[in-house]
Amino acid sequence: MANYKKMMSGRRKNLTKQCVLSIHLFTFCHVVSGQNAEYLEQKAIDYFCILDLHMKISDDIIKFSGKTEGKFSRIYQVAHCIRDINLLKDSIPNQLELDSIDSVNKSKLTTVKRILLPENCIFIQRKSTSFKKAIYSLHVFNAIRYKEKYYVELLLKNKNNETWVICFGFNEENEPSDYCTSYVIF
Repeated sequence: MANYKKMMSGRRKNLTKQCVLSIHLFTFCHVVSGQNAEYLEQKAIDYFCILDLHMKISDDIIKFSGKTEGKFSRIYQVAHCIRDINLLKDSIPNQLELDSIDSVNKSKLTTVKRILLPENCIFIQRKSTSFKKAIYSLHVFNAIRYKEKYYVELLLKNKNNETWVICFGFNEENEPSDYCTSYVIF
């Protein structure tokens, strides 16, 4: 009986050590994977407001709910915007890679994040009753990792199905490294 107690005590210690190690590894992996993408959606809106990207957009009124869509940026839209693929062509050379990124992002849990509008962003409003200017709805998607960068997709769409996709790329230091735009009328 004494040997059994020693053996079980030893197993409990090993199991406890394994559990603690697993918790530390999970916490470390979670922090490492989450720290780079934290608040990039807010930074994307801040840079969108600072850069007067297109007079066509900034002359119009943009409605924004003040939060993200609760979905990850769409990898095919990001790849099209940065000119890795052309969605208007029949073949996509890196379709397997994009499909795998898409399936991983769809399997992850994502949350809706609140976004504060900068004071200088007067062309973005929560509600609008203007009938004279075109009104776009702004949709902000959560950041995804693609080709050693994080990308945040902003989607602007109006009632005439004019659609702007603006993607901001962020480097490992969470600084904007580039942005791209694409425009489509459906």
